[in-house]
Order: sequence, then structure tokens, then C-alpha cells
Amino acid sequence: MIARASLRSRLFQAILLIVVLCVGLTLGLGLLLTRRAVDEATLQDVVHQASLIAAREKVAVSPFTDLEQVVPDFTKQHETFKLDDSFLSKSSRALLARNQPADGSVTVNGTDYFFAAQPVQQQVFVLLRPKSVTKSQSAPFVY
Repeated sequence: MIARASLRSRLFQAILLIVVLCVGLTLGLGLLLTRRAVDEATLQDVVHQASLIAAREKVAVSPFTDLEQVVPDFTKQHETFKLDDSFLSKSSRALLARNQPADGSVTVNGTDYFFAAQPVQQQVFVLLRPKSVTKSQSAPFVY
């Protein structure tokens, strides 16, 4: 009788361990996939916003002269912009040189950003949003 109880308890412990491992793996994978989805959505949001701004500046008589007026809006969204692409990767600069947009991730002065860059009349508009902002945006999805 003792051998059976011991065998039953070991079987129960093994099943419990497998269930706990499966739940942990499922939660970990779910968190990872959620984080990636939020990052991709954030990057697409930055790309869309940069496209709208660049489209407006492309038809302006004097591009980027009125851009300072929207700085408070950028600040509310924790964004900044640059009119230079020297900090971007070679592949991004190559796309911009061919008059094509570029987007992705970049580190500037130790801060990780999502970026979207658009060519505008022999200049470049780069919109930057810190990646740290998306951490708070993914919290509702995690819960």
C-alpha cells in the first residue's frame, strides 16, 4: 500500500509540475508576443505621423519653417524630431538618398527610439519616439 501511495503522489507531483511549466511558458510567450505587437503598432503610428508631417512639408513654400509650432504636441507624446539623418544606419540613409522613407529603431545618446524618416525637398525629417513610452502602453494588454 505504501508503494502505491508513493507512486500516486509522485505521479500527481509530476503532473502538477508539467501544468505549472505549461502555464508559465504560455504566460511568458503571451507577454513576449504582446510586447512585440505593441512595439510594431507604435512604430507604425510613428511612421504614419511622420508621413503626414512630411506630406505637409513637401508642399510648403518653405519647408520646416512652421514646424516649431507643433513642438508642444510632440512633447505631449514624448516625441522629438531631427532634420538630419547622420545618426541613422547606413541602410536607412541609403533609402533616404533614393528618396524613400525609412523606419526602425535607433539609439541616440543612450536612449532607444522608434524612428520614421521621410525625405522632404533635399532634406530629411526624422520623427523619434522613445521606446520606454511603449512599456506603459503594453500594461493594459498584459492584464
